[in-house]
Amino acid sequence: MTRHWVALPLLLLLGCMASVSQVHERHRRYEESEYAPYTSRGTGDLEGQARAKNRWGDIRYAYEDTVYLFPATPYTDEWWDRTLIGGEYLTDPDPRSLSFMRRRVADREGRFWFENLPAGDYYIVCTIMWDVYGGDRPVQVMNLGKRVHMGPGESLHVTLDPVSAHRALIDPPALGP
Repeated sequence: MTRHWVALPLLLLLGCMASVSQVHERHRRYEESEYAPYTSRGTGDLEGQARAKNRWGDIRYAYEDTVYLFPATPYTDEWWDRTLIGGEYLTDPDPRSLSFMRRRVADREGRFWFENLPAGDYYIVCTIMWDVYGGDRPVQVMNLGKRVHMGPGESLHVTLDPVSAHRALIDPPALGP
């Protein structure tokens, strides 16, 4: 079961598994030159925590949730703005962009870390969910994220901020008839 929760959010996170009638075309194209700074091993380290408050003010940690880190380029800026913030499903990402994505599973307190990062700008994203009332009741969703700049050899500590509460990152669009 845990294996599915690692792979499924990645697919949904990137707008795969969507019906044609509800998928929006990307405006940006993948440009290899935008990813060139991220091809080599770097010396930067990033550690952080993913957590959010539920509607009653209780802290919920991203325990065993996947945290994604990927280069912030004009191509991924579009995904951030339109999908993460706006809730739109976009066409599948260019597979070349996926090779630059890193992921970690957060620990019991929502902590995560990434090592050997090249200098540059990055997006860090995590979606956490929890039962509102338990059982078969609806779940509350919080999409957390942050854009950061990593200098050469820099060590950063970040806390992910709530950026949206829509379900676009976890629910595929309804399939047509």
